[in-house]
Order: sequence, then structure tokens, then C-alpha cells
Amino acid sequence: MRNHIVLLIVINASWLASAKIIRVECPSYCICEYYSNLKKATCVNRTIVVADLDLPSQTQILDVSYNQISELNENVFIKNKLMQLQLLNMSHNRIGEINIFAFKGLKRLKVLDLSYNSVQRIHSQWFNDLSKLEHLFLRGNHFGDTSRLQDYSFNSEKLKVLDLSKSYITFLKSEIFNLPQLNHLDLTGNQLITLNQDILSQLKSLKVLKIKDNFLTCNEEMLILKKLLNSRNIQYDDDPCKQQKSKFERIIMKPATTAYNDNSYWIIDDKGETEKDDPVEKIPCQTFQKENSMVNLSELPYSLFIITVLFYGILIGLVCGCSVKSCKMRHKMRHYRGKCTVHLKKIKYLENETQLLTSNEIVLGNSTPVFIRK
Repeated sequence: MRNHIVLLIVINASWLASAKIIRVECPSYCICEYYSNLKKATCVNRTIVVADLDLPSQTQILDVSYNQISELNENVFIKNKLMQLQLLNMSHNRIGEINIFAFKGLKRLKVLDLSYNSVQRIHSQWFNDLSKLEHLFLRGNHFGDTSRLQDYSFNSEKLKVLDLSKSYITFLKSEIFNLPQLNHLDLTGNQLITLNQDILSQLKSLKVLKIKDNFLTCNEEMLILKKLLNSRNIQYDDDPCKQQKSKFERIIMKPATTAYNDNSYWIIDDKGETEKDDPVEKIPCQTFQKENSMVNLSELPYSLFIITVLFYGILIGLVCGCSVKSCKMRHKMRHYRGKCTVHLKKIKYLENETQLLTSNEIVLGNSTPVFIRK
């Protein structure tokens, strides 16, 4: 017996001595590293256009987000020997076509992120091999009216978190869900007008429902849904039936005039008029009259309002026209004044010349020759 044990030890030691440590390397467009004791391959923002990647088969986390991948063909992950994947991030691509057998072989996958793509249809066949899937993120896709989807398109026994936010969903039918373990449903930022209570009957484990930023209204159906949510202690982040002022109402409401004081008023008696003196600061009469005039103007009928605006417009035009004419008259007066000063200077100059000529005249007498006399 001892000889057999010694022989086994010798064989194991010789096998370990002969074993080689294999170094697995990633392609040049990816980075391979360890993340939480898992082998992770990061190929982010590398302008990758196809999902056929030459990655090691030991890859457990794959991040190919922010690329140009447009479709997922049949058995694409089996062909690339990536059956060990536990987390797959393909967000921010252009994926619009996904074959019903695209995810075949991913029996260990727990997290799938297809956010911000062009996915429009969900096929129940996707979940046939995704038996351990717990988190599915479909945020930012284009589903629109889910009545186009097949019944029980979301068909998973293990799924716990489903993100359908910002996916342009206008109507959500309850028959598309077969998710008995789902506890978190995110419908934020869609275009839902109503939400059927039958959805909750299919989601028996639901604990959190996010419905904020939709077009939900407080109708009878919403009241029934709200009652059911409260009875099952399901958390929800929006209540359309809660009395609160909407954004539009807050915009069109007239702001409160804080300057107006109810304690400032007049007391008139038969003997004479006396003004009540209050310690509160009074409003100037001019400001108060302006406010009243604006209120009366806004309360006028439409026709009178138009006539009033035209009247004020004509008055403003006349005032502007008169001011322009006065400016032109001033300019002309300045021009004429300039001309007058020039003429006056010329007259003064001529007078001076005549004085000089008269002063230089020769005094004629009797002795002056006749031909010189005038």
C-alpha cells in the first residue's frame, strides 16, 4: 500500500514538472485584465463593426461598448468560443438585427447590456440558453408600441432587473412578461399614457416600479393601479393622482405682487377725508396706478385691446415724427445762420474797402488840370 502511495506521488510530481504555464494574450484592439477574480476583455471605442472577435475562450467579462456593431448573427458566440461569458456589455453600438439563436451557448451569462442600440423586437428564443440571466438592460432603444411583440417575449425564470427606460414605449401590454422573479422594472422616460394593472399580475415578485417622466394621467385605471401597488408594498416614483401644480400651470400663473399691501387703504367719512396711517411701508401712488392700468389693459376685450394698441402706436409715431421734424428745422436754422454770418462778413469787408478807397482819394482844387477834374 505504501508503495502505491509513493508511486502516485512520484507520478504527480513528474506531471507537474512537465506541465507548462500557458500565457493567454488579447488581440491588439483589446485589453485583458482581472476584475473581481474574473478574466475581463475590454474593447471599448475601437470602431469594431462585427461581433466576430478573436478573443481567448477563457473570457468571462466582455466589454465591446461604443463601437459600430450592427447585427448579431446565429451562434456568433459559439463560433468565437465565448461560452464562459458571465457579463456582456454591448451598449452604445448600432445593433438592430439580432438572430433568435444569437445568444445560444451563453448558459453562464448573468448580465446582458444592450442599451442605446436600435433594437426593436424581443424574441423569447433569446432566453432559451440564457438560463442564468439576472440583469437585462435595454435602455435607449426603439420599441414604440409593444403590441407588435409576441406574447411572453420576455420569458425568463431568473431575471430580476429589467431596464426599458427611454425606449419610446407608447403602450405596454401585460402579455409580454413571463418573469416570475422580476423585482425591479424601470419604465422611466417613455411615452406611456396609461398602465394596465394586469402587468402586476404577471410580475408577482415586483418590488420597485419606476414610471417617472411619462404621460400618465389620473384616471380610473391609474387609481386602481395605485391601489394595487400600495396593497403589495411596491415602491413607485411617480403619482399622477397626487395634487400638484404642473409645469405648464406654474408658467401661466400670474406672479403674486409682493409690493401690494392690504393694510394700505383710504378711510373716507362724511365730515372729511382722512388717511389711515399705518406703520407698514406705503406704495407710491404712481407705481400703483401703473399696475392697475396694466391689469385693466389685459382685461379688455380683444377688439378694444387692438384699438388701444393702435391708438398708442399712432401717438408714438406722431411724437417721433415731430421730434424728427424739429431736428430737421434745427439743422436748417443752423445752415441759414452760417450763411448769414458769411454775408455779414462780406458786407463788413466791402465797407472797409470803401473806407480805404475814400481815404486815398486826391483832393482836387482849382489848380488841378481840367482833364483830371470830374
